[in-house]
Amino acid sequence: MQQLQDFLKVANDVGKQERKWMSEYKPSIVCVDAAYIPLKEAKILGIPSVIVSNFTFDSIFAHLITPNPGLSHAITGPCFSSREPSSYFSDSEIISQMTNEYYSQADYLIRLPGCIPIPGFPASRKSHVIDVPLVVRMHRQSRQETRAVLGIDDESKILLVSFGGHDLVFEDENKKLLPEGWFGIVASPNSKSSGKFLVNPNSVNQLESRFLSVDTSLFWMPDLINAVDVVLGKCGYGMCSEVVAHKTPLIYVPRPDFIEEQGLISNLMEPYGYGIQMAQLDFYKGNWKDHILMSQLLLSKDIKKEIRTNGGNIIGCALLQIASETKSKTS
Repeated sequence: MQQLQDFLKVANDVGKQERKWMSEYKPSIVCVDAAYIPLKEAKILGIPSVIVSNFTFDSIFAHLITPNPGLSHAITGPCFSSREPSSYFSDSEIISQMTNEYYSQADYLIRLPGCIPIPGFPASRKSHVIDVPLVVRMHRQSRQETRAVLGIDDESKILLVSFGGHDLVFEDENKKLLPEGWFGIVASPNSKSSGKFLVNPNSVNQLESRFLSVDTSLFWMPDLINAVDVVLGKCGYGMCSEVVAHKTPLIYVPRPDFIEEQGLISNLMEPYGYGIQMAQLDFYKGNWKDHILMSQLLLSKDIKKEIRTNGGNIIGCALLQIASETKSKTS
């Protein structure tokens, strides 16, 4: 939080740089994912601005400073706060209030699935909120093609372990992590970092260890997600959207202080995907087998709602329309 406080002290200087850039290049519209400084500068210059996200950082900061039970409760329902921003934050949450003031300058919110309440767009601004389907990366290769590259046959059961670019090293007792007959793929930014893993994947079925490390720079992650039977990882928008789009179960290890996770679970994984929570203690102790087997039962029992994956096209059309309408009003 100290770094954030230091940044906000120079926010005006950063804003002036943003304003200078906008004045020079004269964009028709300013679009941000969760950045907030450009929104105020766009408002000053009369340029329409749009947030495209499932969260904003004022909610994140508020939770980190003082966990708000009301926020967690609201996540299970519509992604609006029933209160205006002025009463949403307590006096002790000054940093969140400051960032909220920036977000409130946006003209529209294009809201992605898996949202949490976004204080800059309370219920009174509902008409300025556009809900869209998933913006998601899809596979480029078939399941069979990806498995062929990995040297894995079509019938083998595969767990993909992915924690957002972090290297994971397992001791050689990792046989106890997987059910009988299963293999594990570890997505690693540097597969050579651990001698425990096989770099050449051409003989997976002959491995004494049933884990294979793959260099994520050599694979399109949605291809891996589409090729496996279950993913073990953490909840982020990219991961949740991709497992939902490919109907692949996700075993997720919770991060209690990451408030975005609650929206992704309640408003994306639960209605549209196949998610199982694994306690952190079970993860670190290697109690994975039951969770893996349970994930396969979900596929046979739960009938999930379908979700469209054309959010990118809809967002593109919406941005063009907003820019065009603003130009017509000012000309």
